Amino acid sequence: MLLLVINNMKETDIDYGSLRTTRNTVETDTDRRCRVERLALADESTPLITDDYSNDVIKDRCGLVFFIFLFQGIGVMLPWHLFMTSKSYFTEYKMAKAGNADYRLNFLSYIGIASQVPNMAWNGMNLFCQRNSRSGSTTRIVISLLVLVSLFVMTTIFAVVDSYEWPEIFFAVTIMTVVLVNAMSGIYINSIYGLAAMFPKHYVNATMTGANVSGLVMSLLLLVTKFSDTDRSSAIYFFIAGTLVLLVALDTMLALPFSRYFRLIVSESATANTFAQHESLPYGKTFKKIWVQLVDVWAHRFITMCVYPAMVVDVKRFNEDFFVPEYLYEDIMCYMLSNIAAVVGNLCCYLFHKPSTKYTIIPLALRALGIVLLVLCNYRPDTRSFPVLIKSDWAFMIVVIVMGLTNGYYSGLTMMYAKTAAGSDARMQRTAGMMAGFVQSIGFFMGHQFTLLITYFVENLAIS
Repeated sequence: MLLLVINNMKETDIDYGSLRTTRNTVETDTDRRCRVERLALADESTPLITDDYSNDVIKDRCGLVFFIFLFQGIGVMLPWHLFMTSKSYFTEYKMAKAGNADYRLNFLSYIGIASQVPNMAWNGMNLFCQRNSRSGSTTRIVISLLVLVSLFVMTTIFAVVDSYEWPEIFFAVTIMTVVLVNAMSGIYINSIYGLAAMFPKHYVNATMTGANVSGLVMSLLLLVTKFSDTDRSSAIYFFIAGTLVLLVALDTMLALPFSRYFRLIVSESATANTFAQHESLPYGKTFKKIWVQLVDVWAHRFITMCVYPAMVVDVKRFNEDFFVPEYLYEDIMCYMLSNIAAVVGNLCCYLFHKPSTKYTIIPLALRALGIVLLVLCNYRPDTRSFPVLIKSDWAFMIVVIVMGLTNGYYSGLTMMYAKTAAGSDARMQRTAGMMAGFVQSIGFFMGHQFTLLITYFVENLAIS
């Protein structure tokens, strides 16, 4: 009898082994779908969805979720691009009566500080204040978009109101608005990067594509409104267009949970969409895995912010016979050309990923040569302390194109590498996305401040 039981146990083991082997070999799409859905809807764990599962089992029909993330990328960078490209409206129209007042002459510097400090601060708060949170990323994105739309409506109203006689008050209101706009943008940026990082890596690049497209859209609007009657009309068109884009971003964000693909990745259960009462994000473990990629993200954003737009916009036309006229030189060479190149460079990320994450820092460091080349061009000709060495507008155009292409390409590549380095755990991927967004804001701020040192160097080097 004992021998019979042992034989039966052996036969049972062999049968189960063969069943396991067969299941692994001939598992159908239906079986895999059920297995992934059970994993995604687990009661106490965040879904662990790999790129293979996302691509092979549950389809993003018509690329709906992908294009929504792309459009969110447009909304992410739109506020910054809008205020930076509306300089003439503020300085030449609204604050014209201020004359040589410091806040008028250095308006972009004030806007830069009012933009970057709150953006970086709220970006970091959104990253590190996730513990005991009852609201998910989608809720934070929706709330920040609602506030952004309200602020843009208020800014549009101020464009209509005649404030010519009180430029100081208008400047103060503008700075307060910029602070609030960028505080909300900090939450928006950090949340959308964290959410996109839970999806396959090309969804992360979709947000970066949208961010680059945002600059292109703003540069196109700038050219179109350039031919309007007044700076006031131009600004009204600008702010209305910005408000409409943010409204569409809000609508698409509200529609995102209706996608079955989206629900599967982030899970329908409240415990997977939010964090438990006493659960915090795995900051330490994630940082140890992706710190090299975070350095790449910072290096890319730091160099880019040094160059664009602060340096590029201050390079003036050198040759009078150059095909771009003087009154369009800044708009085309700085805004249009840089953003077109950035979009093209970012699209290349969908085709290849070179170099590997181990060597990415090398081309990123080489991008610093662009700063040197721009200094040698006709940069700040009225105040520079040494002669112009690159006296060709064509050479300047090549520098702008190369820096734009590398900006777009590495903006996507560094963010995708940060996501993939975090592994396949969705919570670590989300943490990696938010960390990368925060590090980007740090590079953004430091790059802008370093531009001030470059300006000081150019104006005080005194080489004859």
